[in-house]
Formats: sequence, C-alpha cells, structure tokens
Amino acid sequence: MSKIVLVSNISEAVTEDMLSLYFESVQRSNGGPVEKVAMFSKQNYCLVHFVDYKSVDNVLSKEQKLDGRLLEVKRYFQCIGRAEGDTVDRRLAKIQITDLTVIEIKMLIADKFDREIEEKYTGAKVTINQENHEIEIEGVDSVVKDIRVEMYQRKDTYKKIQTTSPIKLEQIYRSKIVDEYIEHKLKQADVIAVWEAENGKLHVISKSGEMVDKAVTIVQTSVKIGPPVKLTTENKSLIETTQWKEFLSKLSTEHTGKLNIDISEE
Repeated sequence: MSKIVLVSNISEAVTEDMLSLYFESVQRSNGGPVEKVAMFSKQNYCLVHFVDYKSVDNVLSKEQKLDGRLLEVKRYFQCIGRAEGDTVDRRLAKIQITDLTVIEIKMLIADKFDREIEEKYTGAKVTINQENHEIEIEGVDSVVKDIRVEMYQRKDTYKKIQTTSPIKLEQIYRSKIVDEYIEHKLKQADVIAVWEAENGKLHVISKSGEMVDKAVTIVQTSVKIGPPVKLTTENKSLIETTQWKEFLSKLSTEHTGKLNIDISEE
C-alpha cells in the first residue's frame, strides 16, 4: 500500500513546513504523522510521505484546503512514479557520476554549479563529494537526466591549460596557506579558476580563455624558486651543526606552508 500522496495546486506562499504541519493535523486534514515532504515548486506539486499508509485513505476522504487554495490530492505510487489517474511520469531517481577528474570536480564547485542547478530545478539535489570524486544528482527522473546533460555540457565549455612546473614546487602548492593565498589573488582579479600541480605539470581550468590565461599567470607568479646558493667545503660542515638545524626549524615554524628549503649534493 502507498504511504505517499501527490499534492498539487499549492499556493506559492506555502512551504514544506506548512504542508507537513497541515497534513499531520488530524483536525485540519484528517491526516497523521508525516515522514517528509518533497517540494517541486516549479512543477507546482509536492509529495507528502506519511508514516502510516492508513493516513493516505483518511486524507483522500476529505476536501483539502490550505492558504485559500483547494488542494488536489491523489494517491502516489512510487514504484511507477505516478499518481492515481496521472499520465505524468514523476519517478524519482538518484545517480552517481564518477568519471570526472579531480580538477573538473573542483571547477564545478568553484563555478557554483550545484547551487545554480538547485535554484533552477526546485526539488532537485546536487551533492558534490570532492573527497570521493563523486557527484550525486537526485530528483524527478526526467529532471535528473537533464541535469546530467547540463553538467557535461558545462564541463566541456571550460578552458584548460597544462604547462610544466618544477616538481620542487608541488609541496608548496599543496599547502593550505598558499592555496588560500592564490584563491585570494584570483578573487581580487575576478577570475574563477582552479589548479593542481602534479608530476611536474601545472593544470589550470577556468570559465574562459581570458580567465584561464590570467589564472596561469597568477598561479605561476605566486610561488617561486629562489636562486641556488653554492656551499663551500667549509660551509658544508655547518649544515650538520645544531645551530644550523635550529635555524632551519625556526624558519619552517615562522613560514609554515610558505617556505621549503632543499639541501642537495648537486
């Protein structure tokens, strides 16, 4: 038995909380405890999930009116995605997208794709999990498919540049303080972009060709390798002293994430 009703002809002023309270009230709607309400404002309907299937029969036995509107209430069958006598397919769907690169996912976040989509398709939900390299889209089946297409179309419009980058800089690029510093400089320049440095390559993605060029310049000029200092035979012995090690420790502490001193035999 279905525990869900589809409610349409809802006033624009009515919220999920108002609907939940209304259908939970035996006195007002003849309903019962509500598990959740899923709003689809653009389509002017919602799905009310009751705890007990008997509440559906009770609600259907009474004329329902909320905020001056006569509500149209029908029993909803989730397995087929339709209400009684309904010809519109409202099946709910949830998909996971796992074939995007880390930097592509970062760019969708920077571009606020999830927020924009949720504003455009009321009732749909886009969850971007950067750690798991996964994007989850949830909503009405037809809407989920449209969002998936829009996501790939958006991704394909981004401009990308790959250039060489010293491997020695990768540790600095990954530090939180440098990451925040570069983000601040990009924001000051009104540039929406993301980057990553890996295996001697610097990858930068942005919304346009002009932006990506600016972003590359900002990222590359934010971190530099200083000129090498040749050590004499006498100086080489100093790097093993306690005094030198304490000095290095002090520098590292004072400039955490911003400074990396490399001592090699080269």
